[in-house]
Amino acid sequence: MSQAMNNRATMGKIEGLPTAEVIRRGMSETLDTPQDADTYVQNVARLAQSGMIKPIQIGNTVFLMHHYNIQNQPLPQGVAEVHVFTTESLPNLLMRMRVFPNTARQLGYTKITSFVDDPAIARIWSRLQRETGIQGTIKPTVEYINGEMTPVYRMEATL
Repeated sequence: MSQAMNNRATMGKIEGLPTAEVIRRGMSETLDTPQDADTYVQNVARLAQSGMIKPIQIGNTVFLMHHYNIQNQPLPQGVAEVHVFTTESLPNLLMRMRVFPNTARQLGYTKITSFVDDPAIARIWSRLQRETGIQGTIKPTVEYINGEMTPVYRMEATL
C-alpha cells in the first residue's frame, strides 16, 4: 500500500534543474555561443554573491531579481527589476508567473518592474496582472540596451 502511495505522490513531481542550468538554457537561445551563456551564468553568480541580484526559482523557472536598474543605479529597498528564464512549457510558465507575485511579496518585495520587446509577452503580463489582482501598468517606451535604443514594453507592478 505504501508503495502505491509513493508512486502516486511522485507521478506529478517535476524534476528540478539547478538555477544556473535554467539560466544557461534560457540564455543559450538568445546568445551566439554556449561560452557566452556560461559567461552570463558566471556573471549572475558573481552578482548574486554581491547582493546585486537574487534568483528566485519556482519549478524550472527562475525570476532574476535585479536590485539595480539597467543604468546600474540602485533601486529602493523592496523594489526589483525582474528577468525571467525558463525551461518549461508555456502553460507551466504561466502557472509559475501566477504564484510569483505572492512569493516575491513574502520575500519582502513591494514593487517589481520589467521590460520585454515582444508585444505578445506584454499582453500575457497584462492578463496575469488582471487575473491576480495586481495593480500595474504596461507602456511602450525605449531603453538603451546593448549600445542601442530599443523599443520595449516597460511593466511596473505593485505587490
